[in-house]
Order: sequence, then C-alpha cells, then structure tokens
Amino acid sequence: MALLISPSNSESMKKISEKINNKNDSIHKIVALSPHLAEILISVGGSDRLIAAPFSTKGLPAHSISIEVLGGIDKELMLKLQPDLILAWTSGNKASDLNWLKSQGFRIYKDDPKNIKDIAKSFIEIATLINKPKKGEERKKIFISAINKSCSVKDNKEVLVEIWNKPAIVLGGNHWINDALKKIGLVNTFKEINRATFFIEREALMSKENILKISINNKNNLISKNMLADLGRPGPDLPKALSQICNQYLLY
Repeated sequence: MALLISPSNSESMKKISEKINNKNDSIHKIVALSPHLAEILISVGGSDRLIAAPFSTKGLPAHSISIEVLGGIDKELMLKLQPDLILAWTSGNKASDLNWLKSQGFRIYKDDPKNIKDIAKSFIEIATLINKPKKGEERKKIFISAINKSCSVKDNKEVLVEIWNKPAIVLGGNHWINDALKKIGLVNTFKEINRATFFIEREALMSKENILKISINNKNNLISKNMLADLGRPGPDLPKALSQICNQYLLY
C-alpha cells in the first residue's frame, strides 16, 4: 500500500476511508477475496465481521461462507451478501472483477505488498478499518519479530524458486517473496529479472542445477503442506514458512 498510516494519528481512519471511498460509517460485513487478507482480519480481531472468504483460509469462522475466487468472483453472491467492505488483493484478484465491484458501488480495500514492511503495514490498516488500531500495531510487532527470528543462519545463499513446473515458471526479482527470502539469507538467482514471475526454458533451468532449488508446488520437498500456502501468502503465517524453509534447507 502506498498510504502511510500511524494508528496513533487521529486522521488514520479518515485517510483509509478516503482511500476506499468510504464514509465514516460502521463496517459490519466484510468479504475477503484472498486468504491472507482474511487471515490478517481474523488476527486483528475481526472474525465476527468476516462473512465470506476463500475456502483455503485458515481459521475461517463457522459463520463465514467459503468462496472460490481463482476463476473469478461470484457476482450474484456479492450482490446478495452486500458487504460493507471488500478486501482485495490487486495482484491476486482479476482486475475485471475489481472494476465490476467498483461499478456496483462496493467499497474496496486494495492490498498489494511489495516487501515485508508493506505486509506489516496491512495489519495496521485493516485493524484501523474495524476501529482496532492498537490490535493492529500489536500484530504488526509480533509479525516483524517472528520474521526476524525465523532463521539463525543468514549466508546470502543463492536460490532458485520454482512457482510451477509444467510449464516452468520461476520467481523474478519484482515480488515481495524476494524480501521475505532475504530475511533468512536467501538470494533469488533471478533477482535481476524485473518481473514477479516468468516462464523459463528447461535448458535455462538445467544451467542452474547446482543452485539450491525450492519448488513451491512440490509438496514432497516441504516439511508440511501448510508451508506451500504460507510461503505464497503475505499474511500472519509467513514467518512459520520461512522458519520451515530454514530448518529444511539451511540448517544442516
């Protein structure tokens, strides 16, 4: 997010309200269009307001509806739910869906972190939206502390991160995961590629065969299945994913 927010500033709520075209009225019904946003909302004490979120959301409240968003939103359901606020991930949700929601008059909070600092800021912003800025500050501190303690070995080791294998898609330099990996001493071998992810020829991959490789979609290479989701989610459990990567690949 580009907006800088201080929970101690009396203008915080007003600034966020302006950002989402929201009058300063209460927000009781929230729909999250990404698991990490739902999990942040839950972590700052907003589970009672979460009426719908992706089915893969951890800790989804019993009263919340599980929704599918990968292929696009259910527009009919959105119209039926009439949420007071929608939490959206600019990089993860379809632009056409977000444009449609805006055209229908829905208020949208857009999240698009570029680094760990941005992710931490989201805790405060979302908490402020539900009038719990102190909780947001608390969760931000816990998150940053856990990130910093996620690995005791930080040797700037080169790594190749495979997002998908058929076709081969790897992590580029323009993605927040790069900043997360740096926290445990890993440096993306394709850090100079100014893209979030990109397709790569098998021959190019073979030239990197001596470099540490982490395959996000390969469950056999990971300690737990949850780690797959956690590494790709800029949310509360990202520190756990980094710690698991550290323990499996670096502490030997």
